[in-house]
Amino acid sequence: MNPLVSVIIPFTEDTSSFVKCLDSLVNQTLTRIEVILVNDGATPDAVQLVKDYQDRDQRITVVPEDQETLALNRGLACASGEYVTFLDQDGWVGEETYENLYKIATQDQTDILMGNGVYCYKSGRKTEIYKSSTPPVEEHILSGTEAFVFLSKYGEVNLTPAISLYKKEFIEKNQHSFQSHIHQDELWGPMTLCTAERVKIIGYSFYSWYQSPISYRVADRFEERYHALTNLAEQLKLFIDRYSFETEEKAVKSWLFVRLMCIYHYAVDQLKNAQLDDFDRYKERILPVIGELGQLDPVAAEAADIYYRLIRNIVKNHYACTLPEK
Repeated sequence: MNPLVSVIIPFTEDTSSFVKCLDSLVNQTLTRIEVILVNDGATPDAVQLVKDYQDRDQRITVVPEDQETLALNRGLACASGEYVTFLDQDGWVGEETYENLYKIATQDQTDILMGNGVYCYKSGRKTEIYKSSTPPVEEHILSGTEAFVFLSKYGEVNLTPAISLYKKEFIEKNQHSFQSHIHQDELWGPMTLCTAERVKIIGYSFYSWYQSPISYRVADRFEERYHALTNLAEQLKLFIDRYSFETEEKAVKSWLFVRLMCIYHYAVDQLKNAQLDDFDRYKERILPVIGELGQLDPVAAEAADIYYRLIRNIVKNHYACTLPEK
C-alpha cells in the first residue's frame, strides 16, 4: 500500500537533534508514512546514521547527493504519499502528529493544513513559529488567498513548510517546487498558500525546531544570501503581477507586496555586509516596486512602509544615496 504521508528531510550532519528527529518519525502512530532523507552534502557520520535507521525501518528512503538539483525537490520527486510535509533535520514532532493531521486533512479535504510549532534555543527559551492570531479562524475552511491575507494582517507570517501538511495532488497540479537552497520559504510559502483552494489553520502546535549552529550555517555567507534573496524577489514579483489592484484581488496583492518589501530589506542588509559592488543593480530592481506601493490598501501600506523606511536608512547610511518617497 502507498503511504498516506511522505515526510521529506534534507540532512547534512549527525547531531543529537537529528537523532531526535528520526526517532519522532519512526515512532509515529500513523504507520503508513514514508520518511525521505535527502543527502544535502552530508558528512560520513550522518550518512552512516541514516543507513543504520534505514536498516531497521523499511519506511525510510535515502536519496543520494546530487549537486544539480535542490534537496527538497529531489525529495518531492520521490514522494508517493497522499500528503507531503517537510522537516528540518534539527526539528521533531510529537508521536501522534501525522495521525492527527491526516485525519483532519482528509476529513476537510484541504490542500494545505497549517498548524504551529516552536523554536527551541540552547538557553531553554522557546518562541512560537507564528504568533496566535486574533480573531481566531480555527474550524473554518478558507481559500488560500483568504488565509494569506488573514495571516498577514493578524499574525506573524512564517510559512515554513514544516508546520503544514500539503496534498500532493495540489502540489503537482500547480507545479510547485523550491527555487533556492536558502531562504526557500520566502517564495514557497506565499505561492503555495495563494494558489490553494482549501486551507485550514488549526490551533495545534506539533513541531519543535532546535536553533542549532547548523540552523545558522549560512548566516555569514552574505553574498550567497543576497543573490538568493534578490532572485526570489524577482520570482515573487512575477507571481504578484498575476493579481490586480483594480479587483477584489487588491488585498492579496497588497500583502504580497509587503512580503516583497520584507525580502528586499533582507537583501540590502546582506548586500552591505557582503561588500559587494551591486548596489546599482539592487536599485534598478527595487525602484519599480517602490513606484507601485501607493496602490496598496491602507493597512498593508503601513506594513510595507516599515520595511521601506528600514531600506531607506540602510541605503542612506551605507551608500550615501536617497531612495524616493513612495
